[in-house]
Amino acid sequence: ASAISGHPSAFWTVGWQDQPYQTVEYDITEDWPTGNPSNTGQNVHHWGDPGMANVFKTETIPGANLHTEFHTYGLQWDPTGYKFFIDGVEKSSGPYAPAYPEVFFLTLYRGIDKIGCLKNEATDTCYATDTEALTAPFSNKYFEIDYFRAYRRLSPTVMIDNDINDVH
Repeated sequence: ASAISGHPSAFWTVGWQDQPYQTVEYDITEDWPTGNPSNTGQNVHHWGDPGMANVFKTETIPGANLHTEFHTYGLQWDPTGYKFFIDGVEKSSGPYAPAYPEVFFLTLYRGIDKIGCLKNEATDTCYATDTEALTAPFSNKYFEIDYFRAYRRLSPTVMIDNDINDVH
């Protein structure tokens, strides 16, 4: 994925939420255009799942510009835990894994700044401001995805490749 042009972007999952506790969120990459272009967030939010814990990590790829260059981001999870990857390299892991389905999202945020300020579209106000994100025309913003690939393990050693290419 290649990031952004003035607005935060993210590739993330959240629980299916058939039950109220199915709320675990994995942030596979979360980029803020005003931050260090060598950094990305790879986080776990438990929200309402009592079996999980919050983990907030900033991963740094020295010399990289994650806002303008293409990189691969990955998440692997199974009953024993999760692993985050950037460019095929494991960056962090933990023993937390939900026992329910997750859905994936690719998000280009409109009106959310680097500290999580949600813009009120009706009044055009915000609790805090990120001048570029709130004033730049949204129609000129992009979050390029070269491909998305998902796997489902049949056993610990066999995987199914459900490849979806050229998603733009």
